[in-house]
Amino acid sequence: MKRLSVVLMSMSLWLAADAWALGPVDVDVQLGTWKKDVSGQVQSSGDDLDVEGDLELDEDTAFYARGRFHVIALGNLYASYTPMEHAGRNTLSRTVTFGDETFTAGSAISSEIEFDMYDVAWTATPLSLAVAELELGLNIKYLDGSVTVSDGTQSDSADLSVPVPMLKAVLRFNLPLVSAELEGAGIAYGGNHFYDLSAQARVTVFPFLYVTGGYRLLDVELEDGDDRADIKIGGPFLGLGVDL
Repeated sequence: MKRLSVVLMSMSLWLAADAWALGPVDVDVQLGTWKKDVSGQVQSSGDDLDVEGDLELDEDTAFYARGRFHVIALGNLYASYTPMEHAGRNTLSRTVTFGDETFTAGSAISSEIEFDMYDVAWTATPLSLAVAELELGLNIKYLDGSVTVSDGTQSDSADLSVPVPMLKAVLRFNLPLVSAELEGAGIAYGGNHFYDLSAQARVTVFPFLYVTGGYRLLDVELEDGDDRADIKIGGPFLGLGVDL
């Protein structure tokens, strides 16, 4: 995971450095925290497990990093990284099978969903007005993580490492010292879907420096053989950014 993170950040820096030779550049870098809750079901060669009722996964606050490079000759280049981890403990009210293991009713189990999420995207700006901009393009999302269930004596995990190509759209409204942004990326195919949606408002507090707040939602339904995930992860976020 760490090696992939270094490669993606190196690619982003290379693209940004090369872009300066192609025209005016706008660089927007944002760091923040995302307080999120998770709901839905997961399955690995067995029963559907409710992440709230069966696993009792807790809320989590994760950091995120996001960069946008706007270049007249290239369009808009995005790169972001978001780690996600939800853990829980519960006493099962029913017997369930996860992977190759069966956990009996009354067992005290611990569980964890852990993912690193990387995004690289490109968009063009077909609409650019004095107070509004519309961007359309492509997004590659890479997920690397696992779901683990254990009762102390037995344990099993379902791993997922997959690139997800998506369409991306950004609608931005600009006013003096204040801006608002709606952003969405998504794909749907063969009963599967993955949507990443967010809305945020920004307030400039100092030249080139802004604070931002909003809400982000991941809506995921993916099936791979006997493994299936149908989950929603969402919550508010706060961040600090530099726009040069």
